[in-house]
Amino acid sequence: MIQYITWIAPFSCVYLLSYSFEILLKTDGYPKKATLIVILGAVENCILDWFFVMVLHKGIQGAAFATSLSQATVIILYLHHFLSGKGVLSFKRFKPDYGILVRQVRNGFSSGVTEMSSGMVTFLFNQVILMYLTQDALVSYTIISYVNNIVVLSATGIAQGAQPLISYYYGQKSLDKCKSLFRYSLVAAGVVCTVSFAACFTLARGIVDIFIGPELQALRDSSVTAFRIFAASFLLVGFNIAVSGYFTSVERAAEALVISAGRGLVLMAGCLIVMTGIFGGTGIWWSPLVSETACLAVTGLLLLIYCRKDAFWNQKERFEVFRTPKSAVR
Repeated sequence: MIQYITWIAPFSCVYLLSYSFEILLKTDGYPKKATLIVILGAVENCILDWFFVMVLHKGIQGAAFATSLSQATVIILYLHHFLSGKGVLSFKRFKPDYGILVRQVRNGFSSGVTEMSSGMVTFLFNQVILMYLTQDALVSYTIISYVNNIVVLSATGIAQGAQPLISYYYGQKSLDKCKSLFRYSLVAAGVVCTVSFAACFTLARGIVDIFIGPELQALRDSSVTAFRIFAASFLLVGFNIAVSGYFTSVERAAEALVISAGRGLVLMAGCLIVMTGIFGGTGIWWSPLVSETACLAVTGLLLLIYCRKDAFWNQKERFEVFRTPKSAVR
């Protein structure tokens, strides 16, 4: 671990630039291009991992350097777009406006909390598992964590995809289109997370069998049970993330922060303490569902208050079914 961090840390700025350029490229109206570049970076990472580890025998250091190098290549592709002048966004000389900077930091702080919380939650789970279960249970959590990340990132991708459009029409004071986009993001995130739950619950044994050999049948069985319990939280993740994304889009930073900090760390930590205190080790796997349920209540309350009191949301509207202009997506 220390070797990996030693080689990955010097390139932290590369990861920040890569992530930022990806968001900017989607905001510029090129979501397909952004997706293609991300995929190319992932493929390059796999190839370089094989080359540095299997061919050059550089071990964990080689794997870390391969990951950093692939991200650096991705940045070159992003720069090519912004320097070519094809889109609306480009590099310009500007005078720093610290008011805008503060506004950006305030509005984006909830997303930063979400990113930071994932590592802290993983640490908490590892510590609690070692306290109440055995080291073998860490294997179960590793499998569950992989799948959980895919589901959460899928819902996050939907929310982030809607954010530039919602922000654009919010700036235009087009309430009907903002509401349509918000509904679409809620439905899309809900469908993805519901399908994910159904797939994980049904295929739990097959997924676990990929990671755990048949000689560890007891661990297989316990992992399947834990996986199915944990997967129930997927049913609620989509709603919480979509609403948080909407609040960020319309610059309701406080509401977005409450949801992000709640579901990302505060409620999860509290539920781990309470559930393990009542149910012991089994309570670990139920904690995400309880945490997401509590967050759902908070999210629903914040959304209800917003819908009742926000002047923009309550203006008289002429509802139109929103259709994205073909020229807006390239």
